[in-house]
Amino acid sequence: MRQRLGDGASAIARHCGVSAVVFAAACCGSEPPPAGSERPNGPIDPGGPWVSLTREELFDPNRVLHVEIEMLPADWEALRTEHPPQGFGPFGAECHPFNHAFRYRYRPATVTLDGHRVERAGVRKKAYCGSEDQDKPGLKLAFDKYAPSGLEPGIRRLTLNNAVQDPSYVRQCLGLWVFARAGLPASRCNFAVVRVNGGDPELYVHVERLDNEFLRRSFGSTDGDLYEGTLSDFDERWLPNFEHKRGPGGAEARLVAASRALADESRPALTRVGEHFHLDSSLRFWAVEVLMAAWDGYHSNQNNYFIYLEPSTDRLRFAPWGVDHVLSNLHSPAVRTESYLSHFLYRDDAGRARYYETLDWALAHVWHESALSSELERLAGVVTRHVPTREISDVEEAIEHTRDFIRRRREVIAQQLANGPLDVDPNPPRVPELVELGSVAIRFETTWDSLGSPAAAIGSATVDGAVEGYQLAGARAGASVGRKGGNTRLSIDLALSSGEDLHVFAVGPREDPAPGAELTPNYTGRWRGGLSRRRPSDDKPYLVARLIDARLQFDAYATEPGAEVRGFLQGRIVRIE
Repeated sequence: MRQRLGDGASAIARHCGVSAVVFAAACCGSEPPPAGSERPNGPIDPGGPWVSLTREELFDPNRVLHVEIEMLPADWEALRTEHPPQGFGPFGAECHPFNHAFRYRYRPATVTLDGHRVERAGVRKKAYCGSEDQDKPGLKLAFDKYAPSGLEPGIRRLTLNNAVQDPSYVRQCLGLWVFARAGLPASRCNFAVVRVNGGDPELYVHVERLDNEFLRRSFGSTDGDLYEGTLSDFDERWLPNFEHKRGPGGAEARLVAASRALADESRPALTRVGEHFHLDSSLRFWAVEVLMAAWDGYHSNQNNYFIYLEPSTDRLRFAPWGVDHVLSNLHSPAVRTESYLSHFLYRDDAGRARYYETLDWALAHVWHESALSSELERLAGVVTRHVPTREISDVEEAIEHTRDFIRRRREVIAQQLANGPLDVDPNPPRVPELVELGSVAIRFETTWDSLGSPAAAIGSATVDGAVEGYQLAGARAGASVGRKGGNTRLSIDLALSSGEDLHVFAVGPREDPAPGAELTPNYTGRWRGGLSRRRPSDDKPYLVARLIDARLQFDAYATEPGAEVRGFLQGRIVRIE
């Protein structure tokens, strides 16, 4: 079944199909506490150093915040499990097409920050697609949600990212630091240790919101319109995905004009872009995203950015957001043109030349390996001192991967460009289509630490369903499970009568699930799944589809070598074209 994914918000299909998207959901309005909750009472701790804490002190890069959250257990359960209504689109609850009407709900809590207590605070979940996690939800704290807090305007709200997509914990802060080093507007960033209802402490990444204080510091004015770009681009079909966040409003006509100018190839690209965008900073934003191998940013995935109509220049300026995906894919290409802006610039000879000039500038003036390595080691020292012990091995491995990226990225780019500018897809980004390939239902039984062994020789699986016309019922199948790359991996291998092998997999975090707990693998999130194929002539399988709307349950689960692991996995199989 082929389903056209329409305009605007539907573009999520391709994006989540390719990558795990990180998006900070919008701030909630002023709804009352949920029914049945007790509204917190009592005054804010009077006086004390926190009441006079400045924004600069709050984002001191060497500061680690300590946050204690106390709330009704029922409210915490509702917060961590909250998700958009099922049926928003093909990606289920964790990864719905962007809908401005949906807001995670604030719930009342007492919050203590660095020893100073606010008893009338609000806490809500912060999640979208890849950052969705019920065990460790991202959080937004509003100290003045239910009553005046007496705090300075710039410190009344906190954004705490759960870093579930960045096992190193350092990429968000380091990535923002690189953007700032390039002279681009970028949030400040440090860390917070968070404990909920006396539970185990968890490390979070504390990121500066793009509020009026940020706009004043970055642009000298709060009078312009700020839009958040989530699976959004300067094509009229996708403009509805921009969400107006701050400012007087009315700049939508400017976004339409910018989109039409980009598509008008009768005039030079640099002229068209310069009429609506701050040209130099837009080129720097593009080059820095490429340098850091951003796979979920504007120029690679039309995602995770803000756009501000700067009053002093009357031009649109980019600002990054959600950059925990950077500094990982060493061999990412030396140019990305998956955005409308980069596509039309790169098609133009002068625009392409300006891009490579800007990339050279960034390599010379921004990408100083010694400075980046020094900042990485500073961040790594903070993280390794505060991360839970159970994560330290994965954290150190991921940090070493980031060290290697910094050391080698310049060399990789030089190798890619040794024969001149890269060829790219000549076609502009398009509205994607979702192709439904079938569904699968599997009951499996195997033993722990069996990965790498012939699955059929270790475990067994009973399979039902069909994929691309292949009937799976009765196919020879086996199962294996264990750790791979710091993750837990379940593999189901199916041998088809055609001689091809199908490989259904689910990958999740190192933390062990409780037997009987129902997990929901999807394109993204902590548990995700897919299907790969291997033809007789292939050396190894290649990914052909993803698993969505899935259910995974382990009826028996233990991690001693040879221990029994059994359960079931079912879901829909789709591909994005």
